Amino acid sequence: MKKVVGKVSGIATSAMVQVGAMLGGVVAAQSVVSDQVATMPGPKDMMVTVLWFLLTFGMFASLYAAAGSLVSRPEDLQGVLTPVMVLALAPVGVATAAAAHLSAPWVSVVQYIPPFSGLVMSVRSSVGTVTTVQQFAAAGVLLLVTACCMALAARIYRNSVLRVGAPVRWRQALAA
Repeated sequence: MKKVVGKVSGIATSAMVQVGAMLGGVVAAQSVVSDQVATMPGPKDMMVTVLWFLLTFGMFASLYAAAGSLVSRPEDLQGVLTPVMVLALAPVGVATAAAAHLSAPWVSVVQYIPPFSGLVMSVRSSVGTVTTVQQFAAAGVLLLVTACCMALAARIYRNSVLRVGAPVRWRQALAA
């Protein structure tokens, strides 16, 4: 488990440098734009978005680490990563639909379901339609799912990383 957590932590550090650069750009743009324009996010909204990014990133990074450890040749990587990529794109569609109907009953359910909670909660927080308690509840669920994904990734990594030759199937890595 330590190896997978270390690899994910290293990649997360790189991601945070990128997020820091984007936040620097937003702060620079805010200093240039006059106070009369209210389209820029506030500091609280930016911090909440970064926190939700980190929580969601941890979950997806562990899934990508598990998938990446299933292959020994780069040409096999695309086939193994496709299910994770589809799962990573689903929250974007759900958050886009939720942004148009933030008061819909289905949004109040989806906001607690990882991986959708990372984007839906960020959107709802930025417009002020979610409470702090709801955010902590959704973050708790996301942390629990991330811990399970990390344990799953460690198991898959341990059972497949030293195999050479044909790609290891998900089922084989989990059963070993």
